[in-house]
Amino acid sequence: MTSFPRDRESTSPMVTTEEAADILWKHWGIAAVQVETPTSRNVHFVRSEQGNSVLRTNPGWDGPSSPELIVRFVDHLSSSRVPVPEIVPTLNGEFSVPYRDYTVSLESLLLGHPLDSRHLDYLKRAGKVLASIHNAAGLFQEQPGRERSVRRWVQDRLSSALGRLDTEVAQPVHELAQLLESSHAAALDARVPWILCHCDVRAGNVIGDDPGSVAFTDFSGGEFSPALVDLVMTRHQWLMGDFMGKSRPLNVSEAREILLGYHEGRPLSPSEIRAFPAVWAAYYADRLSFLYRKWGSKVTDPPFSNFDIHGELMRLPHRGIEMGDELLERAGIAHSL
Repeated sequence: MTSFPRDRESTSPMVTTEEAADILWKHWGIAAVQVETPTSRNVHFVRSEQGNSVLRTNPGWDGPSSPELIVRFVDHLSSSRVPVPEIVPTLNGEFSVPYRDYTVSLESLLLGHPLDSRHLDYLKRAGKVLASIHNAAGLFQEQPGRERSVRRWVQDRLSSALGRLDTEVAQPVHELAQLLESSHAAALDARVPWILCHCDVRAGNVIGDDPGSVAFTDFSGGEFSPALVDLVMTRHQWLMGDFMGKSRPLNVSEAREILLGYHEGRPLSPSEIRAFPAVWAAYYADRLSFLYRKWGSKVTDPPFSNFDIHGELMRLPHRGIEMGDELLERAGIAHSL
C-alpha cells in the first residue's frame, strides 16, 4: 500500500503528462496519443488507439480512506452494475499501481457532460442513482454496511465547526449542540445504515448524457459515514463551483427532487427519517463554518455570491433543524414515520 501524504503541502509534485504516458505504457501497455495536462484534482484525460480513458493519480489527502480502498470500491460498484467508471486492470491484473506518493488507476471515460445549473431536470434521476450506489455500497465486503447511531458523527461535525469559528460567532453552534442533546436525543441515538459514502456529491461529479442517464465519478473523498451524509450535502454542494458561474444553494423544491429520487431507489428507514434533521443541521453548521473561515461574513465572489453566511450562522440553532424537517415534509416522507 502506498504511504500517502495527509495534506497538499506534503504531497510531491503533480504527475506530469510525460510521466503519465510512461506509466500508461509500463503498466497498461497503452501508447497514449495525447495526455492532457492534469487538473487540480490530479486527473489526466487520455486519448489512445484503444479509446479514451481517465488516469487518476490520487495523493490520498482528499479523504480519510486509502486511495487503494477507493479504487477497489469503485470496481465493486461497477461490478454491481452501478453507473460509475469501470476500473481498467493493469497488465498484471492489479487495480492500481504506486508512483511516488500517488496511487495511480485507470478508469473508463464516462460519456456525457458534467452537470451544472443548466441540467436541473436531472436532479431526481441523480437522486435515484445515488440510492443505487448506496445499495451496492452496503455489500462492499471490505467495508460492509452496518447500523450505528449518528451521535458521534454529529458531535464530530459540530466540533469541526467550532474549531473554525471565533468566539463571537461560535455561540449559535454551541446552542445547536445543546438543542440537539436536550430535544433530539432520540434522533441522535437512532441506529441508521453506515456505508462507504461518496462525501462529495455535487453536479460537477455527476456525468449526464442527452437521453437523461447519469453516472457518478470522483470517489476519492470517500468516508465510512451515515448514508444520510451524501443526501443532506446535496442542497449546498450541488451547484458549488458551477461551470456556468451560477453557484448557489438549491432551493427547497430542487433539493426535494433529489430526495424523492433517492427515496424511490432506497426508501429511508424510520430511523433515518428521525435522524435526518439532526444530520442536516450538523452538516449545515460544519458547512457554514467552512464558508465563514474562507470568505468571512458575506460571500461577494463565486461560488456563493452574496450568500449571507453570518446571518445563516445566527439563525442556525433552530433553523438548521427546521430546514431538514421542511425538506422531509415537502417530499411527503415525514408522514411515513
